[in-house]
Amino acid sequence: MRAISTEPLLMDASDWLLEIPEDLRQQVWNRSRDQGSPAGCWRSYVNGLAATLLQDLIRLDYGQPAVAWLGQSQQREIFEVVTGSAIALGAHRLIVIPTEALDDDCSVPQEWVDIPSWKGDYYAFVQLSPCESYVRILGYATHRQLKTQGEYDAFDRGYNLSINQLISWDSFEPTYANYSADQTQVAVEPLPELSPAQAESLLQRLGNPAQVMPRLEVPFAQWGALIALPQWRQQLWCDRCGLQPTPSRQAVAAVTKLSSWLQGEIHAAWQGVELLLGPTQFARSNRSPGPDSPDFSRGHSPALEPRSIDGLEVRAVTDSSVGEKISRAKRLELAPEVEVALSVTMVPLESGDHQVMLYLDPLPDFPRLPDDIELHLLSETGEILGQAKAASSETIRMQFRAAAGERFDVSVLCGEASVRESFEI
Repeated sequence: MRAISTEPLLMDASDWLLEIPEDLRQQVWNRSRDQGSPAGCWRSYVNGLAATLLQDLIRLDYGQPAVAWLGQSQQREIFEVVTGSAIALGAHRLIVIPTEALDDDCSVPQEWVDIPSWKGDYYAFVQLSPCESYVRILGYATHRQLKTQGEYDAFDRGYNLSINQLISWDSFEPTYANYSADQTQVAVEPLPELSPAQAESLLQRLGNPAQVMPRLEVPFAQWGALIALPQWRQQLWCDRCGLQPTPSRQAVAAVTKLSSWLQGEIHAAWQGVELLLGPTQFARSNRSPGPDSPDFSRGHSPALEPRSIDGLEVRAVTDSSVGEKISRAKRLELAPEVEVALSVTMVPLESGDHQVMLYLDPLPDFPRLPDDIELHLLSETGEILGQAKAASSETIRMQFRAAAGERFDVSVLCGEASVRESFEI
């Protein structure tokens, strides 16, 4: 992936240059054109190029897992208002910051440093010239380094480091997985929780595309709290693009209260499982998770240990059920010809908690799930608590335990398409 050493931006033998394939350039440009503003379109383009090239470098050249932290639809919502993207590297997160400037300073927007659910372990700085066919990796820094050594610019709301303070990219591959979050990150202040009325007021003000830099128009605490939550961030993008949310987007913003199901209050979109799947598929999917099903309450996920994130604590189920389980299913449209059924089963437990079981099944008209489909369990702010794929492409199963009032999200991804549902116990 390293380019030849005769390129004009190559300033040292240790510099990294990554070539931009022409087909990738065209693909990313086509994808960026649905932003709400010219600035958002360009941010989408340069961020898409930088993140894709770094992700491919880590995955193909280093042989390490590297996937986009967010789906394509959520990335474009961020690119509309702020630069930067995130790559998940197993338990670590790499924030990619592109720059077109040729000066000696590297700046990270405050959002990627001070929003608790967004902050990374590492920050890679990538110089990109729109007239050239390559990008240059300037180096990287840690979150701790940005907070302790970086200079905060209150005017632009960014943390700045000089190029001389960056760590050489040569050291990234052999060292990044050897440090814990305690070594790479520092604690940041929690953000306030916005009421629906506060969020709506901010959306009315900042959703106007005439606001060229909405991130600088209100205090950071309010801004960070607004875009940290996917439902508000999605509405902001729709407003700035002049769009109304589609039915699937409206479903994301609405929170499904599972405890209401026990009182018979069930939205019409959630049907009986057998009614949606049909008796044959319902029987085949076997509604009781087996011993090999991912159980994030017992730490069976290879990618995640049990822990508490943003109020949703994943705990072991050790007590007995005290009520009848209730199950409902919903049809999700991922693409014009790709539809699946998401089923949710909730069982009240003796302790007052609830066991929650998630199932992803093909609909009767489809013999199997798509090969690349994934089910992600997320905290309310987007932190990945667990993920699962279907070994047989017939059913994905997942289970965990949560207390009354706790919230979580479920994301279904297939290629570049994604659908997200929000729940509250």
